[in-house]
Amino acid sequence: MMLCTRFEHFRDDTDLVQGKFADFLVNPNSMTSAEKLAEAMAQMSAHVDKSYALNLDALKFAECLRVIGKAQREMVAPIRENVVTPMQKFLKEEAVNFKKAKSQLDTAVLDMDGSRSKRARSVSPDPSVKAELERKEQETKEIFEAKLEEFKTIASQLPKHQSSQQDMLMAFANNLLQFHTFAAEKLKEYLG
Repeated sequence: MMLCTRFEHFRDDTDLVQGKFADFLVNPNSMTSAEKLAEAMAQMSAHVDKSYALNLDALKFAECLRVIGKAQREMVAPIRENVVTPMQKFLKEEAVNFKKAKSQLDTAVLDMDGSRSKRARSVSPDPSVKAELERKEQETKEIFEAKLEEFKTIASQLPKHQSSQQDMLMAFANNLLQFHTFAAEKLKEYLG
């Protein structure tokens, strides 16, 4: 059942990580911190006499920050599509199927153990009772074996899910790298 524990940990970790992505990603309909700072810089520029270099510099920096903030908002959609949504899909589908299969397997184990115990405790001399108890024990054993195979099939998909999540994290890292490269270029232009 080590695979069971690993799958459960993966499910819990995926839930935690996708929740943190939601915290990390800005709402595309609200201003980013860079855009808020840009607004403050623009306001400062408006209050500084135009004869001072700070007036133009604050205005240029505000524009730089607006562009960076816009790029930050624009990276949200691909990250949601390529990272967060697939993680949520895993949690809504695969993790639910796993939990259901585990529950059914647990029930099958209890049923099989119960029928085995019932047969072992039976003191009836009637051969038909004994035959019925043996039939019931065999039936619950077959159900258990079927549920075990279903569970193994689902649980064996863990490496595929982990590989898929690794691809998602790489996609996120690439998006983040592109954003930071773009932001660095814009800051260099401003400092120029």
